[in-house]
Amino acid sequence: MIVRELRHRRQGAAALAAVAILGLAALAAPTTAPADETGRPALAQGKLDLNVASLEQIMTLPIAPDVARAIHDHRTYVRHFDDVFDLLDVDLVTPEILNRLKPLVATLPPPATDQAIERMAASYRQVRNYLGQEGSNEGLVDEYLDLLADPANVNELDLFDLMSFQNVSPVDAAAIIQARERMGGIATSRQLRRADGLRYFAYRNLRDFVVYDDSELGPRDDVRADYQLRYYDTPIYDGDDENSGFVRYRDVQLLNPAMSHKLRLDLPGDWKAGVRTYRGLGETSWDETAKGYIEVKDQQLGPFHLKRAVAGSYRVAFGSGLVMDNTDFIHFRKTGYGWNKRPLGIRGDLSRSHEYKLTGGAVEGRVGRTHLTLFASRDWRDGILNEDGTVNRYVTMRPRFRNSLLLSPEWFERQGPQDPPDTTGLRRNAFREDVVGANVKQMLGGGAYVGATVLQSNYDRAFDSNPYTLISDYQDVVEGNTSEIDFWQARDSEIAAGYTSVFPDAGDSTVTEYKWRRIYGLEGQVVVGNVSLQAEYGWLQDPRAGFLDGDHHDALIANAFAQWDNLHVLAIYRDYDIGYDNPYMRSFSNDSKYEQTILDNPYRLRDEWYGLLSAENPQPKGERGLFLDMRYRISRQFIINGLSFDQWTRKADGADQWRWTAKLEYQPKFNLRFRLRQRVSARTEQNDLDVRTFRSWES
Repeated sequence: MIVRELRHRRQGAAALAAVAILGLAALAAPTTAPADETGRPALAQGKLDLNVASLEQIMTLPIAPDVARAIHDHRTYVRHFDDVFDLLDVDLVTPEILNRLKPLVATLPPPATDQAIERMAASYRQVRNYLGQEGSNEGLVDEYLDLLADPANVNELDLFDLMSFQNVSPVDAAAIIQARERMGGIATSRQLRRADGLRYFAYRNLRDFVVYDDSELGPRDDVRADYQLRYYDTPIYDGDDENSGFVRYRDVQLLNPAMSHKLRLDLPGDWKAGVRTYRGLGETSWDETAKGYIEVKDQQLGPFHLKRAVAGSYRVAFGSGLVMDNTDFIHFRKTGYGWNKRPLGIRGDLSRSHEYKLTGGAVEGRVGRTHLTLFASRDWRDGILNEDGTVNRYVTMRPRFRNSLLLSPEWFERQGPQDPPDTTGLRRNAFREDVVGANVKQMLGGGAYVGATVLQSNYDRAFDSNPYTLISDYQDVVEGNTSEIDFWQARDSEIAAGYTSVFPDAGDSTVTEYKWRRIYGLEGQVVVGNVSLQAEYGWLQDPRAGFLDGDHHDALIANAFAQWDNLHVLAIYRDYDIGYDNPYMRSFSNDSKYEQTILDNPYRLRDEWYGLLSAENPQPKGERGLFLDMRYRISRQFIINGLSFDQWTRKADGADQWRWTAKLEYQPKFNLRFRLRQRVSARTEQNDLDVRTFRSWES
């Protein structure tokens, strides 16, 4: 991978000239104070400025040499000191050492340069880590890099903004809001750190992204541009055409590299814009995935505070992802805590996701304690079409091949130039989806709220999840082969339970098409002391029936989280019907929707491409289970990063499963870590007749 970042500010030349002039003036002026290598005096009013002092100067203080080196390393490799109390963040610095140093040292602001570049440089490790995690963070990298360069005012962030930061729990977010209300605003990082109930772990991950007064944000009339080029190449072996089963690969230019172009603009005021093109490995067009948006933030329109409005490509997420989260990245066991965050509300979208991208407009804001989000989108979706032209189901293709390569095996074997194009089976842009939705939340104080979501998708084709389209020998089922029926009922009811909006009328055999899907959701949260409780419930409406009538399918997820400064405990309970076929569901789960079904066996499918349903589907599987997790910092050197237990039942086949996982970390000195993970898992041990029984150990 090659990463190129170009950052430009219109005022850059003037700032550098000013720094040069100030440097010459400092050199010309007589001074007796020792200076560091930049020429800036290291002594301020008789105190040593730790933000510019050299290691040799720090070692002159009345502290041990290893403590001096730890202070210098922290200043050099982690961040500058905002005030003298930040010394407590340094390994080896105790309260006794701090009291000894307070009358001897100062922490003046870093040398005057471009503030955005200064913050990026001071946090270069975070920048490097975020840039290396583009896929796993689902496009959130840009947002965190933006906040490193132009941080947000912590006094203006609401509960959902705070909860979207990595490692900031609902308890931490509520603690910040309560401290803000109690003190009339947070004025310094020291006040933020002293907020009752805020863990140091959360404070440490939040402090680089926030300021405490708008005056710290700098001028808002400049223009900043950020361009990123990403390129990577992995050789693909085509295999034996006669035996590989993927004959249609022969028309693919296998050496096409993956390439991404991304341009983001910070515009005067509170406007932003961006554009992204992406080509994955094996894809032919440089703009296979193309996105762009323009966004405005923080506008007061009478009593309505506009938090964010986006036109173009955007993403949406609410609650625990049970009703709406439109990424198409697969992330198993995504808890919504720690590093497994989803950004709540709406955001401009420059991620690499294609299948579930939203294109249109979205608005998020509040009136008093009521928060409201509205969004609408029109876009095309890849899918599998039945022979009658109806849609069988969505499919996420990686890579997205041309339709000429996705022809059915029968047509491809004929290869007759007179044969018409096949319009059934797997297709790019197979159907159009118009999405409209709304979410409303009522704040109840602190970290408590209740909310509701309505999501409707309208299609230009009806849905009919007929398994016969997918599986070559499903005809045995419809003809009454008893063994095949038993096989389906025992293993693959998840496939048969797909969403269907094509039904015969009750009075006759004619077909009625319902070209829509509607989902409702309720969510809520409460924070009591150091404990937070969250729950979300969703149900899929039967298109043949009214609001509360008919054969509805539902899903529930609830969690409890308790935290102390060095310990947290999390419990998650989930119960998903297999018929709750919501394409935008991304809540906690162990398996994707069609994993370990017949779709894992290409030789049993009518088209081997249908195996993508199992390999790339981001929807959770229908399951019921309880997940427990704990993190405990025993000392500065030794941490239990995770001790988790999960026991669940797959509803499609009744398989009982469990998993123990332990993650340990030992850090004997700064920047040196040893990590160990141990896992024990098992399946169907309670059923001696199930041939899939296993137990495994992984280290």
